Amino acid sequence: MKAKILLVEDNPEWRQIFGRYLRNRGYELNEAKTGQKAVEQAKTARPDLIILDLGLPDMSGLELLAMLKQDSTTGAIPVVVQTAWAMDNIKTRALQAGAAAFLVKPTAPVVLNDTIKMILTTTLATSHAELPARQQITQLASP
Repeated sequence: MKAKILLVEDNPEWRQIFGRYLRNRGYELNEAKTGQKAVEQAKTARPDLIILDLGLPDMSGLELLAMLKQDSTTGAIPVVVQTAWAMDNIKTRALQAGAAAFLVKPTAPVVLNDTIKMILTTTLATSHAELPARQQITQLASP
């Protein structure tokens, strides 16, 4: 069974690049350009993982992350924040809000793939139970 990923990205070029990359890795992919569409997709498609950009046109990615984590139908879905906003305070806020990992664009494909694999392996094995310590996962994104 293919793992399902929801890619939330408003930039069409990034969406195309990461969408193609994820499909080529065998993932079933849904895409959303806005926070509102992401909420709808997350509730209907029930992805195994969400990749979330923080700069969305209708709400901030941090607001969307909080909404997803507070909803009983989407709260257990792991979220990988992938953004060009590389400030430490943004990373801290995203992880405190429940992100499973924080990656800075441009993300090396191997780092994205390793992060997804680690999270999905853990999550699918425990049926969306608590993930390992966030420090273990975020170290993949550290230089």
